Amino acid sequence: MPGRDEGRVAEKSIRGTHISVSGKHLEKYAAEFNYRWNRRKAPETMLPGLLSSFQPLK
Repeated sequence: MPGRDEGRVAEKSIRGTHISVSGKHLEKYAAEFNYRWNRRKAPETMLPGLLSSFQPLK
């Protein structure tokens, strides 16, 4: 996701989603944005993709 415009989109998205943003967790906010950005044209894949990242309960 290179480029200035994409950076602005990321910043607006993160600030619009979270009440406060700390530098301590900035990497996590960026990872969440990347997840959403990469699936923006197929939102129906977001939940199944997220759930598949967790291990099943025993």
